[in-house]
Amino acid sequence: MHDIQICSRLSVSNWYSVTKLYINANIEEILQFKNTLVSKNSFENLSANRSKGSSSLLYSETDEFLLKHDFKPITEIEEIRKVSRVIVLGTVKRVCTNFSWYYWGCKSCHKKVDEDIMMNTELNDGSNGKKMVVCSSSICNNKVVSVLPRY
Repeated sequence: MHDIQICSRLSVSNWYSVTKLYINANIEEILQFKNTLVSKNSFENLSANRSKGSSSLLYSETDEFLLKHDFKPITEIEEIRKVSRVIVLGTVKRVCTNFSWYYWGCKSCHKKVDEDIMMNTELNDGSNGKKMVVCSSSICNNKVVSVLPRY
């Protein structure tokens, strides 16, 4: 496992064609994240926009998604014969970092950053500091960059 500083903004995806991830709401960090969204009126604006000109019952985005789609166990996915949207419930038990299901990408140019150009900075006391990542793409030209996991 690499000790790399990851720089990214938290966001919520609301497009049905991408993977959705619902996280246990009883985790302190998740509750804090939800509170920041509510404090920015994100959910209130969404509900207000949906209710204009509509007399129908309003559901939250999560409820609406869950009501519109069938639940399927992962073992039944290969049996689906027509294009459809389904909900598969799963639990992430661990993340395997020695298998390349993702790669480290440069935050500036989005190119892959190879592990051999990730280097430690040495501090004055001889100990290792934080890892530095150098992007060798023609756009970044060997400058130190921030990385994001990409897949």
